[in-house]
Amino acid sequence: MSDKNSDEFGPLAALIGEWTGDHGVDIAPEPDGQETNPYFETITYDPVSGLKNAESQSLEVIHYR
Repeated sequence: MSDKNSDEFGPLAALIGEWTGDHGVDIAPEPDGQETNPYFETITYDPVSGLKNAESQSLEVIHYR
C-alpha cells in the first residue's frame, strides 16, 4: 500500500492490492458441440496520489492493471 492514508481512497481502499481468481471457465461454441477451457486471471489495483485536475482539485485514484 502507498504511504498515503488509506482513508483518502474512501470505499476503494479495500480494493488496493493483487486479486487472483482461479475458477473461470471459458465456453466457446464449436461445430461439434462446445469447447470448455478453465482460466485464471490476476488484477492489481495500485494507489496513485498527488495528481491535480485543473490546478484546483487534488485527486486520489486507484490504477487498475
